[in-house]
Amino acid sequence: MTVDAFHNLPSIVPFRYLKAQEIDSLEADSALRRFAPGEYLVRQGDALSNEVFVLLDGSVESVDEGRSPPFRLNVIDPGSYFGERSCLFDTPRLFAMRALEASTCLVIPGARFLRLLAESRPFAQAFGTKLREGLGLFEAFDRFNAELARAVGLGHIEIRRLAELYKALEPALHPLVSDEASIDWGALAYATRRLPENVTRSFVFLLTDNLPTVYASPELLFPFVPTEARHRFVYEMMSGKDIVLVRDGLSDLADFVTCLCAFAVEARKIRYRLNHPDLILDISRLGSEAAQGGVLERLPFDARERAELRRLWPGSAEDRVRDIVFHRQAYSVDVRKQVNNYNGRLSEVWASEVGEAAERLAGMRPSDFPADLQVHVVSSNTHSVSNCINPFFARRKDDILAWASSEGIMETEGPGWADAFDEVYYLSRPYFSAHPEARRELDEAEAECGIVRLPETVTTGIQVQLIAADRFCEDRRALSCAEGSFIINIDYAFGEQAEEIMRSLLLLFGRNVRSINVIGKAGASWGRAAT
Repeated sequence: MTVDAFHNLPSIVPFRYLKAQEIDSLEADSALRRFAPGEYLVRQGDALSNEVFVLLDGSVESVDEGRSPPFRLNVIDPGSYFGERSCLFDTPRLFAMRALEASTCLVIPGARFLRLLAESRPFAQAFGTKLREGLGLFEAFDRFNAELARAVGLGHIEIRRLAELYKALEPALHPLVSDEASIDWGALAYATRRLPENVTRSFVFLLTDNLPTVYASPELLFPFVPTEARHRFVYEMMSGKDIVLVRDGLSDLADFVTCLCAFAVEARKIRYRLNHPDLILDISRLGSEAAQGGVLERLPFDARERAELRRLWPGSAEDRVRDIVFHRQAYSVDVRKQVNNYNGRLSEVWASEVGEAAERLAGMRPSDFPADLQVHVVSSNTHSVSNCINPFFARRKDDILAWASSEGIMETEGPGWADAFDEVYYLSRPYFSAHPEARRELDEAEAECGIVRLPETVTTGIQVQLIAADRFCEDRRALSCAEGSFIINIDYAFGEQAEEIMRSLLLLFGRNVRSINVIGKAGASWGRAAT
């Protein structure tokens, strides 16, 4: 390929990030084609074409021929590429592409372009940046985030308005979001388990990142409202109104409102299914006939759907359906982000409590720790690390295995356990359920080996364990531990909260921090926070 126009390729983003040999390889696998004025490069609706075009010289127009008359959408100048949507998503061509003048294109086969993305990290990174801007793939997210930021700034979120923007996101966890005829039970269950238990009966949610002084002890003023799958501090201020304490940053707030949007979308489908005068009359009788279950059977749900409702709300499915119908998802969400607040941030108060616990354990304030005292930060669920250290499991291993064998619940499938203790940890949960007194022994053994546990305090939702490594090493002679070392094991932070929590720990323990270890998928957030 010796055409002069081809030499423009290394100056075009993202191709400029390719190595010389990668350019040569791409040249060998692609075709250089010339197009006369008015000639079509791509036909609208073509489902077979998936090539990517790099315009080296000339100009090309994109045309929507579905309009009458056909409408020119854009004019493409040299140094641009197009056609990548069909290549990436295996979809028909959205628009026709036609040469406005004599033009030259490098035509890259779709499979070769995908291979290039897989083989060249710099190319893929630069392509991703242009993809966001050029194809508007994240436009729905940008609109959603902009509306959420606007609403937070005003102090009020209109869920019905936000729910329409939420639907445009087409969330992976909500595949039936736009299917009005099908209830997405998976998405409904996901959202319901992460929202307050009284979500079908509440109309107003007050979201705040710091309690007003007059409500400093909410547990003494209001009933606590549990959430099954997401630890939240929610209190019912009065019938129909909850106060929800959200963590620092916007991540927790965004999680709450997106779950509420998902719930509202699916609850609306249930309500529309029951939108008939006779059905409404039947539903109004649910309160008196729920115990017999007769009314739910007469509603337009098939056997599987009734089972899903009862699985979602065991023992109260009928009442929840009634709530949904008459509630109409008329949610009002007020936001009170603290400004001009001279009280400490939640993370600062949390760090102070961690510092005080460390002082009790070490006999000195963290700021006075000697240079050779090592602090190792671990982010994990709070039972993983302590289980590995706690001598209880070594002492009671044979008892746990014998009990499980006698009960017929030994793990028999699969290739077996790589470590014998893994099976003990696995079986300990049902063992503790059957032997609640053993938990007291577990807690006593934990204290013996130098573990101090702090509960989820001051609404961070983060448990903390401070572990004096010296003391548990005395129990485990086979382990080698540096003298005077601490393990700070913290529960997972949530989104933006990770940055705030990590900053607080680094300020608290400073140069004594020797390592940061993250278990699980939260590592990406922590890695970003640490840098």
